[in-house]
Parts: sequence; structure tokens; C-alpha cells
Amino acid sequence: MRQGVEIFIFGAGNPAQYIEKIKLAKRTIMVVVASESLAQRLEREGADAIIGEGMECGGHIGSVTTMTLIPKLARTLHIPVIAAGGIATPEQVKASFALGAKGVQIGTRFIASEECEAHDNYKAQIIKAKIRDTVITGSRLGHPARSIKTKFTRKLGKLEYDSPEEVESLLIGSLRKAFQTGNEEDGVFMAGQSIGLIDDIKPVKDIISELFDFDLQQDEQQDKVIESLKE
Repeated sequence: MRQGVEIFIFGAGNPAQYIEKIKLAKRTIMVVVASESLAQRLEREGADAIIGEGMECGGHIGSVTTMTLIPKLARTLHIPVIAAGGIATPEQVKASFALGAKGVQIGTRFIASEECEAHDNYKAQIIKAKIRDTVITGSRLGHPARSIKTKFTRKLGKLEYDSPEEVESLLIGSLRKAFQTGNEEDGVFMAGQSIGLIDDIKPVKDIISELFDFDLQQDEQQDKVIESLKE
């Protein structure tokens, strides 16, 4: 806060112990959650917005899909809900708003951008992947995470049942290896299921323009169809 940070986003665990101090400094707090119970608690604690992250996301995941989590949070909470998890196309952005979200948080799509500092191999992994080319590891260890399917992640998946201690050792530095050097032998390329919807690498400006380039005329036509079905 001494550095002038205006918005705090907590991405893991329960930050309730920090909220009061941050609120006293009149800062905005947003928290990433994967369940309605934690979202409700954090709203009571003073969070200003909730980022509901479905299990389609990359990295550490919950057990509920974005399609189910977002409308539940939107109905339950009295603060804004931001949708996250598997979102990479304009259609999915529109769907998020239709489900009750006031905004979207997008991760994997922006790895495949010109400005992202991820290694070119990381970006290439995303571009060539299909929608089933992610895998969940770490479930046995109590912290499931989604990443791109590689020989290394398949190895981790087997070892977590036979030798969890070895898995913990192998994971040390694995994210850095993937991001900085593109190392497929020892790196973990965290990414969401949306990898199968990403076909190119382009500037962030173009990605944002594409994501929010809604066809308003098409929306009006759809509204007319819905109204005719009601008659």
C-alpha cells in the first residue's frame, strides 16, 4: 500500500486476515474463488468483487465448471462477479455476461500474445494444442493443477500415486523452466482448456479488440428470435 497500489487481487487461499487492514486503507479487493461458500464468506469479510474461476482454467483448479459457478455466484452475492476459467473467444465473453458476470479474467489467451514474456516454445505448445491436450496433476497431493499434456506431466501423474515425495521434488522450479526456457523435459506449462480455441499469436491490443468485438446486429436478431418463441 505504501507503493500506491489501489487494487489487491488474491489468487489463492483465504485472505480474510488481510482484508480488514487493506479496507482501512480504502483499497479495492478482489479474490479468486472456486466455490460459493468461500465467496460468501469473503463478501462478508469485505471483498469488493469476486473472481469466480471454473475448473477449465490453467494452474490450480477447483471442482466446479465456469458454466455452473458463475450463475450461482451472480445469484448469491451482492458484489460484482468476474468470470474466469476457459475463456478465450468473444462468444465466451458474451456468455460470461449472460451468466451474470460483470467482467472477465483471461489468462491462457494472453500467453499467446506478442507482449507476453513466455518462451516461444510455451506459446507454440498453446497454438498446436487441442481442447483435450491438458491434464490435471496433483490431485493425490491435495492441490490439483491443470497444465498442457507432455511426457513430463504424464510422468508426474504416475508418480504422485507411487512416490509423492519425488513429485514434490520434481515440481521445484518447473514453472520457471517452462516459462523462461521452454523446457519440455522438466517444465510444467500451465494452461486452461481454452488452448484448443487459440490459433494464433497476436498483439494484446488485437486480442482485446477481438474479444469484445460483438456483432450488435446479430444480437438484435437473436433477441427477435427469442421474442417470437415466447409468443
